[in-house]
Amino acid sequence: MSVAVSHAGPADLVALMRVLDGALVDVDAETVEHRAAAGEVARADDDGRAVGVLVRDGPLISALAVRRDRRGEGVGRALVEWAATETERLVAD
Repeated sequence: MSVAVSHAGPADLVALMRVLDGALVDVDAETVEHRAAAGEVARADDDGRAVGVLVRDGPLISALAVRRDRRGEGVGRALVEWAATETERLVAD
């Protein structure tokens, strides 16, 4: 696995929603765009293609998705570990 995790911005919305919708994660585009503008969305990329997304609302992970063909490769773990460095406390519901 060779993925790069970074902040996602509102301009990334289409790629983010493809990953989230493909994983059947129930989160609306407006929320993702708002959280991305607040610096609370991370994307995992492989060769410039989004393969995973993590959406936070403060310390709460509100959405986490990995492309079906990339599951089991540590993409989700990389997203959570990256998010943990961005906030003092990280929780999931």
